[in-house]
Amino acid sequence: MSTELHPILDSPKLAVTVQLARKSALTPGMPILIQGEAGAGAEELARFIHGCSDEGAVHPFVAVKCPGISEATLESELFGPSEAGTPKPAITRARGGTLFIEEISISD
Repeated sequence: MSTELHPILDSPKLAVTVQLARKSALTPGMPILIQGEAGAGAEELARFIHGCSDEGAVHPFVAVKCPGISEATLESELFGPSEAGTPKPAITRARGGTLFIEEISISD
């Protein structure tokens, strides 16, 4: 279980956030929404939470980067198809672990 802080998280201003992240990691299966500006360290915080959890030691961390991906490609990356010779969908790869979806947005 890796509980070392990434330098971006090792800040007095983020102490309360990091403390809350540690507590959240102790609740198995708890969905966590991390919001913030691009470059604020959301993926580092997600990896920290994953590393603090019991599941983090044995289950994968899967990151899906949304910027610049079309809706169809994103849907395929997250949910399938899982045909012979193609990578498994992110939802399947992350089973039991953490699925981090970066910069997801909803448009009208």
